[in-house]
Amino acid sequence: MVSLRPSDPWRFGVRIDECTMITSDVAGTRVLGRLLWGLAFQRRPDTVLLIDSPHLVPNPYDGLPSPRLAFVPAPLATVDTSAARRLRRQRPSRRPSEGTLTWNTHSYPDALAARLAWQRRVWTSGHGVEHTWTEPPRGPELRVFGDFVTISGDRGALRQWALDLGGAGLFWHADQSCAEPDFGFAFDVHAIRHFRRQVSIAGRARSEVTGQDDAPTDPRMLSERITRHAEAVAAREPGPWDPLRPMPFG
Repeated sequence: MVSLRPSDPWRFGVRIDECTMITSDVAGTRVLGRLLWGLAFQRRPDTVLLIDSPHLVPNPYDGLPSPRLAFVPAPLATVDTSAARRLRRQRPSRRPSEGTLTWNTHSYPDALAARLAWQRRVWTSGHGVEHTWTEPPRGPELRVFGDFVTISGDRGALRQWALDLGGAGLFWHADQSCAEPDFGFAFDVHAIRHFRRQVSIAGRARSEVTGQDDAPTDPRMLSERITRHAEAVAAREPGPWDPLRPMPFG
């Protein structure tokens, strides 16, 4: 079991819907990409990457607490129902660490630079650039065990996802930079420009909406009302804005 150190500053929100949405700021998104790159080269069986407290925050849309998240390198590791139940019960992140390891990502900066250089050629040329065709990675297997989510992918998929996340922050729309590592729409990763502010706004909106006498009892309707109310909360509280932090890998 591999996870971030408790002192690491990155935070993530996870929302389960038709498409599972993972959110963070740009730095957190890029760090997750680096972690996935290292996971792709793991050789020790049953190694999984766990995102757990204190690195989870409520999702920045409707303020619902985030489920724990594990990335699983298939077929080196599997997480079935019994394993998920054991992880939920034991909460490994709350036990003393068994030590610090060095995550082997030496090749990641060069691979990411090559990907970005190819993308720039495409953007500047105005049309597609020929490149060697490769077999697309197998899509992820996403499973939900209550408040625990697992995303499994083979080495090729993990490397592809890592490169997608490493490019977070190059394009923005409505203060979000979207990486779509899974073309099958099982999960997306969004870097949010003012992520911590949005988490705070969503939490305030959830508290205010659930305190209303006519608050919906249907979870989807409640989520939709909270998301709409978050716009009003944001309008009356302009700030504080998230500070800029150093960006991993440029």
